Amino acid sequence: MIEISLPLSKSVALRALAIDAVNRLAGFSIDVVTDSRPVELLREGGCADISDFQAALSLLENASDEAPTEIFIGDGAAPLRFLMAIAASIPGREVLIVRSEQLARRPVEDFIGMLRDAGADVELLPDGKIHIRGRRLSPGAMTLDASRSSQYISALLMAERLWTPAPQSRIRWDAGSAVSTPYIDMTRSMLRRAAEGEDPFAMLEADWSAASYFYEWALLNPGIPLLLRGLKSPEVSLQGDSACARLFQQLGVVTEFTPEGALVFGHPNSIALARATKMRFRLTDTPDLVPALAVGMSAAGFRYRLEGISHLKYKESDRLEAIACELARVGLRVDVADDSLQAERAEAVDVPEDVCLSAHGDHRMAMALAVAFPDVQLEGRSSVAKSFPDFWERLALLTRPEA
Repeated sequence: MIEISLPLSKSVALRALAIDAVNRLAGFSIDVVTDSRPVELLREGGCADISDFQAALSLLENASDEAPTEIFIGDGAAPLRFLMAIAASIPGREVLIVRSEQLARRPVEDFIGMLRDAGADVELLPDGKIHIRGRRLSPGAMTLDASRSSQYISALLMAERLWTPAPQSRIRWDAGSAVSTPYIDMTRSMLRRAAEGEDPFAMLEADWSAASYFYEWALLNPGIPLLLRGLKSPEVSLQGDSACARLFQQLGVVTEFTPEGALVFGHPNSIALARATKMRFRLTDTPDLVPALAVGMSAAGFRYRLEGISHLKYKESDRLEAIACELARVGLRVDVADDSLQAERAEAVDVPEDVCLSAHGDHRMAMALAVAFPDVQLEGRSSVAKSFPDFWERLALLTRPEA
């Protein structure tokens, strides 16, 4: 059995940091931050999004009100949106948020519009910086569009405690059109537990999104058990991506939860039976599982249709097109529609020795492709630092069986 240590859940860790910061800022009494708990507890997470967000929050909390403070936020869309909402809600605080080149290509105007609807003073400057002058916000009821990203809702829910008190939350959204709703549920659950006195850093857990690449490996290498350390079962996990266990179960990868984590095993007979059926998954709520599922199923010769995933166009890459493009390079066809990916059963293909795949600057594309095609040159390997900087060391622990 091979043991794999996973990073902390990035989504849980970012919310813990944001909630902890808002707890200190509530009441608009800002003290110098001396508590080292976040640094100690998140040290194992170590990914770029978490460290960039920690640094940004520290600058925001300790900045002077006398001059604008420039804050670099890196590549992370969630850290950016969470930071914008919090900064806009601190009276007198003026900041200039600087995004990485990659993040600057992702749309921000719609969230700026939402913040302005709440009364915030936010401006996108010609040089790409985001200028925010904090105010004490007191909006009425807000009905928000969550059809592109759930992070807009989560950002405002966490910042709302800094607004003029109201008897109940002012934030509403159309649940029927919302995407990634488990992330909103995660935010609400963490806020509720924090309000009841629980330390948000006590809620940290191993990352189910990262686990999906090792489920992909188990699918492609049946018969070899993996222990994914620290994973919580779907019944207790905060993460919607814990659906990974259920989805891969349908493909023939079984999971047994132990006190140490999840024991994962690709069952050869179950995989063969599943391959005889065209798989159809609706993944609106779990978009981060799509790369591992699509690449893994294509490489394993499954027929499938993945639906409800139009919002994948707005990630670090257009993941719908990126998946189809890179699989085509190794002779595997995937058809892309506005809201879906579809593939018919693939025959075994001989991958050209000189083929080079691209991660499209996207950490999830890099990991999914590396698992399925370990002997192929891959451009963009460094992108994994965004969420799983130790990925290559963990992947090296897996011994592929002889053909």
